[in-house]
Amino acid sequence: MTFSIATILLSDLQRVTRRGLGMIVVWHERYLQRQTLARLDERMLRDIGLTPLDAQTEYDKPFWRA
Repeated sequence: MTFSIATILLSDLQRVTRRGLGMIVVWHERYLQRQTLARLDERMLRDIGLTPLDAQTEYDKPFWRA
């Protein structure tokens, strides 16, 4: 089976696009989770083992940082 350069480039482009879209989904999920975390009160944070400072530190991270 022979592949043309165009076929190989298209395959590479599709792979990069899928990876890029996957990262956007991950970043959006982080954003939503941090927004939810910011709305928890001190009692709720304590229930999940976090302090308000822990929550604020997580909330302050940029969306691209895990």
